[in-house]
Amino acid sequence: MRPLAQHRASVRFTAPRTGGRPWLRVVMGAVLLPWAYGSSAQAIPRQHHAPKTVRHTIAALEQRWTSAELSGNATTLGSMLAEDYLGIAPDGRLDSKADTLRSVRDGLIRFASIKTTTHKIRIYGSTAVVVSTAEVSGTYNGHPIRGRYRYTRVYHLDGAGWKIVSFEASRVRERGEHKTDTAPDTAPTSTAVHGASS
Repeated sequence: MRPLAQHRASVRFTAPRTGGRPWLRVVMGAVLLPWAYGSSAQAIPRQHHAPKTVRHTIAALEQRWTSAELSGNATTLGSMLAEDYLGIAPDGRLDSKADTLRSVRDGLIRFASIKTTTHKIRIYGSTAVVVSTAEVSGTYNGHPIRGRYRYTRVYHLDGAGWKIVSFEASRVRERGEHKTDTAPDTAPTSTAVHGASS
């Protein structure tokens, strides 16, 4: 086994040495620093330049969606949904933009009340995520619907502005409440689920 002093000497000998050549340090710094910064910058999502302003915009869009649902305005709802929009019902079924608008135009769903009780908006660059809870009442295919839902709605900013690209809701059941006590979970996402989305 080599003495510690000899071991340290070998480490000093094999380590890169730039002493006496300060230009080498400058060159290495110029090459490695941008590479290190660039790789870390790509790994960390950029914060939106004006998150407070964007939150106000998204909150206004949420209110616009609620008003359109209450009045059955399929034109406004359609203008807010992205072409590749997908809604997920509590039973796991997917609804496209066309499915969602069809249920409104055909009068399958009618809302009497939509009351949002919690509202959290988070901004990730060109994406906004809304998590809320809402009390909903109305009718679906002539049958009364009511209840509390917790939902997530995702907006994306493109050349046409903020569009809704995804939506998912879950029925919130109170303690002691059974599945058959209120609106069925099999209703399409354009009905009770979208009612909770506002």
